Amino acid sequence: MPALREDLMGIDPEVGSWLAAFDNDGAIAGVARITEAGGARTIDDVWVRPDARRRGIASALLDHAGTPVWLICDENMIGYYERRGFALVGADDFPPPLAKLYGARNEWPATDHMHYAMVRRATRS
Repeated sequence: MPALREDLMGIDPEVGSWLAAFDNDGAIAGVARITEAGGARTIDDVWVRPDARRRGIASALLDHAGTPVWLICDENMIGYYERRGFALVGADDFPPPLAKLYGARNEWPATDHMHYAMVRRATRS
């Protein structure tokens, strides 16, 4: 976790469930944190070590997060998540327990900039 702190990720490693991806040498290449509130799951954080980026690690972590899964993101990340099967949703469609969780953190709505809600639901075969 020291690399996360070096990358200015101010996260609490004791909160939520963590998914991790490892390099061949056993070093952590990336992580994603899943938090549940009131039966709804959200991806709180996705982080990939700078030298391991652009190898599909974040996408693989998102795939292992399951569905349905929610997140909030900045505008510049909407396209990234859309390409990975997420869709924008309005505030009225965001699960109230998650809205409360993010509201307590001053992240939904964000106090200093706009955040957008997204969801990835199960796809039918």
